[in-house]
Amino acid sequence: MDSRKYPPLPAGHFSIGEPCGVCTRPIEAGDETTLVPIEHPPRDGRAHTVEAALCHWACVAEALRLARATEVT
Repeated sequence: MDSRKYPPLPAGHFSIGEPCGVCTRPIEAGDETTLVPIEHPPRDGRAHTVEAALCHWACVAEALRLARATEVT
């Protein structure tokens, strides 16, 4: 998965207080975040909008690191 890291959230952002999709801790002002798709894109490659969970960038980066470390080759 290729995630985009968003800049730190400003105070007053509408996502402040929402739970992280990974750790469930609240998103706070100053947090770097990313969006993780909740559904797979269409197999035919068509562009479409998908629902996504807002997550702390650090949570997603750590989950991806752990997944790579435990991959069976």
